[in-house]
Amino acid sequence: TDASVKQFPADTGNNESTATVEPRRVATSSTPDLTVSPLPNTSTSASTALDGPVTNTATKAPELLVATVGPPRADGTAVSSSRLTKAELSSLIKRFVFVYQAGDLQQFLSLFDDNIRTNDRTTKAGLRQDYEDLFRSTSMRQMVLGDISWDIKDGQAEGAANFEVRVRRVNEQEVRVYQGSLTFQVEKTDGRVRIVRMYHGQWKAQG
Repeated sequence: TDASVKQFPADTGNNESTATVEPRRVATSSTPDLTVSPLPNTSTSASTALDGPVTNTATKAPELLVATVGPPRADGTAVSSSRLTKAELSSLIKRFVFVYQAGDLQQFLSLFDDNIRTNDRTTKAGLRQDYEDLFRSTSMRQMVLGDISWDIKDGQAEGAANFEVRVRRVNEQEVRVYQGSLTFQVEKTDGRVRIVRMYHGQWKAQG
């Protein structure tokens, strides 16, 4: 017998057979016929446990017979997580401007892919060198970046905008103004949004 069925009590609420069946007496012997002795109604218990819920509220079904259901499938999530959204791109660019102005090198580099390419760099190590020098040598950086019109294709996006940057070098009072354009190429991989290409064109500088 299934071990899980044994956890049910013999009396499952179906008392009709156990109330009316008694040992048959034979005239020639006082020994009851064992073939008709009342037996626990295990067939009813097994049927109740396997085919449907227990109708007797006083009887609690064993936990071994409760089906385990896993977490809901996240089919839609997997698809949507691979697609770039305008909100994600907007958040990325806002953080780009913020950490640039703050001069936080580690946070700035975290926005870029390891194989980032710029006008004259092909790795994040090269990008680190450029911006480490810039952040160390300037005491103030302000960036105004125009609206970016993004061309989004699934997990990739490209956009460009004009910028104006004002910087003041360490131990100087003069504020230098630089203007130009920035082009971003962004990818989303494993749920992480990173800049994979960044090119700038400078058309005007004020000293």
